[in-house]
Amino acid sequence: PTADGKRFIALGRVFSGSVQKGAKLRMMGPGYENGKKHDFFVNSASAVVRFVGEECLEEEEGEQASVSAGSLCGLAGLEEVMRAGTVTTLEDAFPIRTGLASSRDRERVINCSVEPLSAEDLPMVIKGLQRLSLTEGITASVEPSGLHLIRGHNEPQITRSLAMLSEMMGGAKMI
Repeated sequence: PTADGKRFIALGRVFSGSVQKGAKLRMMGPGYENGKKHDFFVNSASAVVRFVGEECLEEEEGEQASVSAGSLCGLAGLEEVMRAGTVTTLEDAFPIRTGLASSRDRERVINCSVEPLSAEDLPMVIKGLQRLSLTEGITASVEPSGLHLIRGHNEPQITRSLAMLSEMMGGAKMI
């Protein structure tokens, strides 16, 4: 998520061509199969960010407002968030398949329950948990008892995830 916690920036490398703000992007997640609509989304980025060393530079409007092949870039304003996938502008592209299992696939051993202090905040908590589970390597579930659980690899990851969830909810209180 960004510093204000209001939007996510999808990070990736441009393999071919270029990407620019406002372009129609076809997003294919790991579960996408050619010709089917599961794990497939069409959207456009509200901002394109170029990563140069430690700097994060938002591309402005105009002819030079694109990130070319070989560069690391970020796409902001996408409605759907995926942990891994292929983003393309081509209608007939095939997704790049994910490789070997990563550290994100390790067993999650730390559990933490989350509940909003106010019942009106419950939909925001659920949406926030869904977004965090796609980006932070945690799993979120609702137990049959109605308890919302976060499972992670270690305590710092859970602590960071809870702080990010609170930011996404505009500082709403949780117990």
